[in-house]
Amino acid sequence: RTVSLILTRRGDDIVVVGSYAGSERVPAWFLNLRAAQTATVEVDGVSSPVSVREVTDDAERAQCWELVAKTYPGIDVYAERSDREFPFAILTPIG
Repeated sequence: RTVSLILTRRGDDIVVVGSYAGSERVPAWFLNLRAAQTATVEVDGVSSPVSVREVTDDAERAQCWELVAKTYPGIDVYAERSDREFPFAILTPIG
C-alpha cells in the first residue's frame, strides 16, 4: 500500500507519526509498518528500502514530536483532538 506522508528528516532517517488527524485509532499504515518492520519509501522520485523501529523512549519521543511539529505545526491540533499517545517510528535506510 502507498501512503503519502509529510517528510520529517532526522539526519538520514525519516520520522513518521501515526496521528491519524487526531482519531482515537492508530492508522492502518502504522500498524502495517509495525508488523513488517521494513518498508520502501519514495522521496523525490527515488525509492529506497528502510528498516522500521518504533520509538519507545520518552526522550526520543519528545525529540521526534519537536521535529514533526517544526515540519507540520498542525500536529498540535491533532493532539488536542485525541487522548491517545501518537506512535512514532524511525525509518532508517537499508544498505
